[in-house]
Amino acid sequence: MALPRSELLSVKLELWHPDCWTVEVMEETGAGVLGHGSVMDGRQAFERCTIYGDSSDHVREAVQTAKDSTRISCVQEVQSTPTESIAPESAIGMFSQDVFIEYEFTEGIGPAFFSRGFVLDGPSQMEEGREVWPLLVQMDRSALGRRIEEIQKEYDANITLNQVTPADQDRTQLQR
Repeated sequence: MALPRSELLSVKLELWHPDCWTVEVMEETGAGVLGHGSVMDGRQAFERCTIYGDSSDHVREAVQTAKDSTRISCVQEVQSTPTESIAPESAIGMFSQDVFIEYEFTEGIGPAFFSRGFVLDGPSQMEEGREVWPLLVQMDRSALGRRIEEIQKEYDANITLNQVTPADQDRTQLQR
């Protein structure tokens, strides 16, 4: 019997998990959030995000909601001009604010993926109560299923794998 073969996989998933600061921001303000990845240092996680909305007041309200969240230790606004912003205007509209956040790693689901070998392959988008994440991971497909199940159980999360393909495959034809 042949052992499963490890391969570099491109994974697109949709997820929801309780006790998430982005869910707070989305539910309380209707704003959206783009996540640009996180890193961990001990028990702390750090993440750069873009909060966006329908107007500058809407974005300010959403940033304040994030600052007021008990799930985040610190929110710092990152000053940038539209040309310097790391979020493409076409994806989010004209009103946005880049922020740098710090939180205990157990307060977010990102570290659960990153500590298991997943790498963000573009911004994750949180909008209208759902999160869509593009990821890369080096493992066999059966291990992928087990890792996703572990995260679901550990974080009481709902995770749907929307797409799993070899990363060396032309993914432009798969995007919609």
